[in-house]
Amino acid sequence: MINAEMLATTAAMKPAIFGRSFTAEPSSFTFPGDHSSLAALREGRRSLASFVENDYHLLTPQERMIAFEIISDPSFIKKHAEDYLLLKARFNPANQYRVKTFYQGKENVYQCFSFEGKFFTGAALFLNESKITEVERIA
Repeated sequence: MINAEMLATTAAMKPAIFGRSFTAEPSSFTFPGDHSSLAALREGRRSLASFVENDYHLLTPQERMIAFEIISDPSFIKKHAEDYLLLKARFNPANQYRVKTFYQGKENVYQCFSFEGKFFTGAALFLNESKITEVERIA
């Protein structure tokens, strides 16, 4: 699992290991056990990209399943069509991967999701394919 220390450590390596897709706004939710983020997601008070970028790793497996149910509702899909595919890819339990990279003599492991043919660590970052050494689907 990616933690704050790993993200801080990899921040300097972004140009070599990560690619950029778009920028998400900072997270304002509190976890664990505070379901206000799920309510904000359901009510559309939360940016989907920001939810993917900042909150996935803070949710418990049960909260992730609740989020997946919320985003699978047809009314939610219609309301958030533009970002829906990214959000669904992030929270789909069958689309989670452990990806190993090797860069500057160091191996790193990331919990990722597949989207548009790339392995994303969040809404805005994906791994550089040339640095990936191993991909394992998380069941």
